[in-house]
Amino acid sequence: ALDIAFEKMASYSFSLHDMQLAAKMWVDFVQIYSPRIRKPQAWAGALIFSFSRINDFNIIPVGKIAKDLGISNGTIYTNELKIFSALELQRFDPRYVNEEGFMLSLF
Repeated sequence: ALDIAFEKMASYSFSLHDMQLAAKMWVDFVQIYSPRIRKPQAWAGALIFSFSRINDFNIIPVGKIAKDLGISNGTIYTNELKIFSALELQRFDPRYVNEEGFMLSLF
């Protein structure tokens, strides 16, 4: 799932640092939740959407992510909820905030 997420994040113009933060989020998530990964695209989409939401920057519409990965919007939302719940994520979460997210959090 992570390799698919990286490929798509690069195509959406996320930085290498963003991808490293998203990877940390993924590693933290799988250590807590241990998801069964039948469709890696579904988890990749949820990871991209979750990361962009907490940073409130470069938010790619869920419909675009779903279309690009060949999955449904609902699948992304379902898995995103699992990531948010397991990690108790919040907007501008300090564990995964990027530079843009940090700047936005100040205002």
